[in-house]
Amino acid sequence: MNKIEIKFYYSSWSDDCKTQLEIINKVLNDYPNISLVRLNIDDPGVESEIIDLGICYVPYIQLIVNDEVKLQRSGVISYLNLVNEIKKY
Repeated sequence: MNKIEIKFYYSSWSDDCKTQLEIINKVLNDYPNISLVRLNIDDPGVESEIIDLGICYVPYIQLIVNDEVKLQRSGVISYLNLVNEIKKY
C-alpha cells in the first residue's frame, strides 16, 4: 500500500483555507490511511519553506505519495478532484 500524505499550507484568517480544510477532512474521513500535515503560513518556522516552494497564495496543497510530490496546487481543490488525484495512487 502506498503511503499518502496531504501537506496543507493555510492561514487561519482565509475563508478559502477554511473551505479547503472542510474538504480535506471529508477526504480523510473517507480515506483514513491518508495522513495530514497542516502548516500555518503565519508561523515563523514555515517562512523558508513557503519561499522555497514559491507559494504566493493559500490554500496550497501538496499530495505526496511514498515521499514523492505528485500534486502541488494553490486554490481550493474540490472533494471530487482531490479524490480523483488520490485514486491514481
